[in-house]
Amino acid sequence: MTSNYQLGTRFQGKFVAHDGKVDVYYNGALKATVDGAFGSGYYKAGAYTQANCNNSSPCDTSNYGQVALYGVTVTHK
Repeated sequence: MTSNYQLGTRFQGKFVAHDGKVDVYYNGALKATVDGAFGSGYYKAGAYTQANCNNSSPCDTSNYGQVALYGVTVTHK
């Protein structure tokens, strides 16, 4: 969402699902709208590195992802 992110800097993310789309906000600014046609869904927060040793290099058991969540709010309308 930004090209100048500094590791460790807190930021606010917001995702609004509506009318077959998902609006993506970064620090209060709308950054993207993604088509998201789905009948039902769920929300989860965390570090999902999207890598595994079958298709990533370098791959080592010491590789990891880390995230700190300072507040999570989920609302439905």
